[in-house]
Amino acid sequence: MKTVKCKERDQLQRSYHRAEKLADTARERLRKKMGTSSREEFRTLQLAAEQAERELKDARRSLDQHIREHHCKAANAVSVRD
Repeated sequence: MKTVKCKERDQLQRSYHRAEKLADTARERLRKKMGTSSREEFRTLQLAAEQAERELKDARRSLDQHIREHHCKAANAVSVRD
């Protein structure tokens, strides 16, 4: 058997990490504005953080589903027979 990289998993992992960074940034912006922003500004930031969290969950779900369906290994490789 030889090991090959799974390009789709690589792409899904990159998407997940981007979504994770965006969610972290949105939460941080919201946290920094607590008690110092107008209700309207805070609500806008809150909605953005909620959207970023949904996108993060979707990215994680897609990655997990791919791993289950393709049996990708933790080292980001799949074994195939020669």
